[in-house]
Amino acid sequence: MKAFFLALLVALVAASTEKWSLVERSNPTKQITFRLGLFQQNFDKLDAALLDVSDPRSENYGKWWTREQILDLVAPPKEKVDNLISLLSENGIKVTENNRDFLTVRAAVENVEKFFSVEMYKWKHESGRTLVRSKAPYTIPKSVENIVEIVVSLSELPVSPRRRAAQPIDATGEGNVTPYLLKNAYNIPSSYQGNSGSTMCLAEFQGYQSFEASDLTQFIQVTSIPTFNVSTIIGPYSPGGGAIESALDVQYGGSVALDSTIWYWTVDGWMMEFATDLANRKSFPLVVSMSWAWTESDQCQISGCKNSENYVNRCNKEFAKATMRGITLLAASGDQGAPGDGNYDCNSTPAIGPLYPASSPYILAVGATMLAPGVGNGQIIKPDTSPVCNFFHCANNTNEATCTWPTSLITSGGGFSNYFPMPSWQSKYVQNYLSSGVTLPPSSMFNASNRAYPDVSALGNMYIIVDGGDFWQVAGTSCSSPVWAGMISMLNSYRLNNNKSPLGFINPVIYSAYAAQPNIFKDISGGNNYCTEYCCTDYGYVATKGWDPVTGLGTPNFQNLLNYIKTLN
Repeated sequence: MKAFFLALLVALVAASTEKWSLVERSNPTKQITFRLGLFQQNFDKLDAALLDVSDPRSENYGKWWTREQILDLVAPPKEKVDNLISLLSENGIKVTENNRDFLTVRAAVENVEKFFSVEMYKWKHESGRTLVRSKAPYTIPKSVENIVEIVVSLSELPVSPRRRAAQPIDATGEGNVTPYLLKNAYNIPSSYQGNSGSTMCLAEFQGYQSFEASDLTQFIQVTSIPTFNVSTIIGPYSPGGGAIESALDVQYGGSVALDSTIWYWTVDGWMMEFATDLANRKSFPLVVSMSWAWTESDQCQISGCKNSENYVNRCNKEFAKATMRGITLLAASGDQGAPGDGNYDCNSTPAIGPLYPASSPYILAVGATMLAPGVGNGQIIKPDTSPVCNFFHCANNTNEATCTWPTSLITSGGGFSNYFPMPSWQSKYVQNYLSSGVTLPPSSMFNASNRAYPDVSALGNMYIIVDGGDFWQVAGTSCSSPVWAGMISMLNSYRLNNNKSPLGFINPVIYSAYAAQPNIFKDISGGNNYCTEYCCTDYGYVATKGWDPVTGLGTPNFQNLLNYIKTLN
């Protein structure tokens, strides 16, 4: 039996041409497919409506909208879209899918080059895969610049997650995390009346390697959890080992989401492709966990866009549309502390920086904690008798502290967005933090009036998973996000079983729950996120009583949270 340790990072490499080589100018007659995002209207009205239906105090709480209702409000006028489609056709660009505010199109390379004033090239990945992409940014013609906001899948090259080398599992230490430990730590029942309509999706990006079904079967057997399967797979599916991220997401998200229906979605591109597909699907999962991120201000290093702020703002609009349909979105807060992936070596500028999509106000951002027996905020539990614990030391205490390097191999990410204003539902708690007297970074380094994250946390260190038939020990906010997604799926099961709507955009509910009953969360105070997973800087945030940009509101007591959810309409 082999056993390894891996620190799971949610970051992507900075160089978009990593592992890709330019081969030659593309064949001018080759057909390529890409997308056009159209300027929307009335988004302020959609945002106000979303805040209304997600506010547990509102009489409209939980009255999510249909896709058609949303597009009737935000899509550009049909006449303008029809004129655009005609103009594209005249230039040899065929619309293959019309989503009213987003078009999928197909054209010969020579027509694309002429219309967008760009040269297209054949690129080859070290794996042998080839793609046609431009070498330089595209130009939107003046004839359509009043309706076409963004072009997707024309310039960007998929990149690979950065990974730390494997090491043997530590047989000592505080013990390894298993589903049994999580259920004891967060008061999750071992039996629960699920609902097959409660769907949860684990999303992977950049065409990442897929989980192996045999690994899932082995994980279920060695951890003694109820059997579950992945029922829906979207996008390319390429199992075969070497899929640490997807194995983790499926094994722990599914193990927590008792009797929910599990989806698995691989996105060949980045956030825009996923957000638009999710917002426009006829059938969709009710909960989505994303264990991926990159520096908020450097999205164009991945997406091939021209302006990162414009890119994430448009992604946010698509995420808002998805949440308005009743979908809950979660994302890992990152593993490089406050410095973020832009300063993982502690020698770069800016010294601290937010990650996206965790910084999005439409996403529940999840930070990480680690086991710490001396803290005294947990308890000793009965030993885990699962077969895997015959081989490895499994934890039997639920005390938690801030997940920080070098005690952990990662540091929980958190901070303030550069772009998005602070939402009303978190303002009071963030202001309490800012005025608490804790040491803050210089005011020039962050915008204290903007969206702050993470919102919540869960254990994110020393998880045991199975990949390629071998045991691995992993760490990262990639662990905590699917665990929270699983718990929200259980909450959705309760609501569906009682003929209520799904939780959808859950952020206002989470903060309302904290206000009504603070013991829904275990407050993680002490520690900071000055470090990355390699080094420490002089700047970051301190964990203290109440919400903080290290562990958010804290880690959950599921039963207490469920009791609060039962009070909602």
